Amino acid sequence: MKRDKKLIGKKYSKALFELAVEQAKTVVVLDELKNLRTVFQEVPELGIVLTDNRLSKEQKKQLFSFLKGQSSQLVENFLSVLFEANRIDIFSLIVDDFEQRLLNKAHKAQGIVTTAIALTENQKEKLEQGVAKKFGFISVEFTNKVDETIIGGVIIEVNQKIIDSSVKSQLQKLEKLLVNV
Repeated sequence: MKRDKKLIGKKYSKALFELAVEQAKTVVVLDELKNLRTVFQEVPELGIVLTDNRLSKEQKKQLFSFLKGQSSQLVENFLSVLFEANRIDIFSLIVDDFEQRLLNKAHKAQGIVTTAIALTENQKEKLEQGVAKKFGFISVEFTNKVDETIIGGVIIEVNQKIIDSSVKSQLQKLEKLLVNV
């Protein structure tokens, strides 16, 4: 089900992104989307209420008008389409995909690097430069996540790719080999 929502979100995101590119407003639209996503994150009940069948469409529209009033015409229209299609529940997925599309267009990427201990700023920068070079990006920006259970090594998640060179995964592979012997 989550996968279906993600695919649907990608379709909406693509449509919005193409319109934003056409109007040369990709950065503005992304900023507006991020601000709205923050509202949904700070008030998670809002998304639930806007998709709740117990409320009348008119009641939902009154609540929804508050969100639309803070945005450009393009984002307002997009939100109306989402609202009418009862797809507000995938809004965060749409914003994530829109942001990824903008980064891809600029040959930039964001990702997560998981390590057993926190990386120094220097280590993080070297890793960002190495991954950018390997995957053909102008730049990569990582968020460092610490997970002691990986024992050592790194897990890199960037552009929907995962490179797992953690000690934990290597031990698991070794264990499988030994069990099969």
